[in-house]
Amino acid sequence: MFLSNATVRQYSRGDLIVRRDSRTSGFLGVLDGHVRYATEAGAAKYFSSLLGPRQWFGETILLDSHALPFRAVAADDCEIAAVSPRSFQKIIQSDTRALLAVTRLICVRQRQVLASAAGDDDGVVSSRLARRVIEASDTGTRMSQSDLADLIGVQRLKVNRLLMRWTQAGIVETGYGSVRVIDREALEEISASRRDAS
Repeated sequence: MFLSNATVRQYSRGDLIVRRDSRTSGFLGVLDGHVRYATEAGAAKYFSSLLGPRQWFGETILLDSHALPFRAVAADDCEIAAVSPRSFQKIIQSDTRALLAVTRLICVRQRQVLASAAGDDDGVVSSRLARRVIEASDTGTRMSQSDLADLIGVQRLKVNRLLMRWTQAGIVETGYGSVRVIDREALEEISASRRDAS
């Protein structure tokens, strides 16, 4: 529904996709690569996340004129689908499935923000982190601890603690800006142990 109304744009690593003061960037979807997304006000950063393929962003500012501004930067070379604000409004006003999809996206974002603020449950964080490490390994994507923390919506320190524990157990091996899977079976067990909805 959204993709058929989108234009596709290419960005290189480090390119600014959305300026913090922009309120007309539209509804954006990651087709390939990763985007670092942060909700900010002044010098304060309220929430940040690393978005990957099939993840959309920019919806809140199109629905709420008082929403906090955000900025988005290409974390690596990426391809972005962009739906203009006008097309976005037309779609959600005429297609209830599209409106429901955007509503679900806002709910996911809210859960991520609340989980980040609360520090989240260690079991759930372990499961999410294990899943992301496996995905990165399968796709050959290099992920730093900061990238992984942004991706699952927790502090880097929490990711560091878990990876240290897994390194001592012989499950992973960490290097500069990377995590290598040593015992995939153990990591899959952790991933399956406390799956959440994110």
